Amino acid sequence: MHKGIIRIKSTMNVMRQLSVLIWNDDKFPTLPDDAQIVFFHLLTTTHTTTFGLFKGGVGTLAEEKRWKPERYREALRILISQKMAKYDRDALLLYIPRALRYNPPANPNIIKSWSEIFNGLPTSPLKKEFYDDLKTIIDSRNKEALTEAFLTHFGNGVNLSADDRPPVESEQTQDQDASRSGRESVRIAPAVEGLAEEGGGEW
Repeated sequence: MHKGIIRIKSTMNVMRQLSVLIWNDDKFPTLPDDAQIVFFHLLTTTHTTTFGLFKGGVGTLAEEKRWKPERYREALRILISQKMAKYDRDALLLYIPRALRYNPPANPNIIKSWSEIFNGLPTSPLKKEFYDDLKTIIDSRNKEALTEAFLTHFGNGVNLSADDRPPVESEQTQDQDASRSGRESVRIAPAVEGLAEEGGGEW
């Protein structure tokens, strides 16, 4: 086991890795208790995946936690404002961007199994974001077997649905967005007042 990493074992015999250095993070320790609890819940719920992209509505997750949906939704909104989680409310898809950092694919068989789960998820721009993040991780490891498995099972990205790709913004669209300052996209939860949008750290 790597130094600074703890393993969490679920009832489904699936391992998750979580860095103990999360408590040295510049954001996580100062989050409200509910946001911290929901973050750990997203990492360990039986709905999640080892690669951090999974389908899960707020109502379902709140029920599993035995919370009212409003309470869970507010905690998730804080995590989204801190860029620790992303949520597509149309597709009910959640993504934890740093999950791959602590659970990278160890061998080609894992990449194959991930692709099978990935292909079964609903269309969403979050799928393209995950694809790009996974490709970056695999490229950085510089292992031919992993690269070949990725190209075999995930392809080069051209087969992703148009709904899986972030919209291409024209200058006119960007100008219109700027004029609507304060309005939110249907796919992005509103920022939480008093919490910074940017920040480094472990997550």
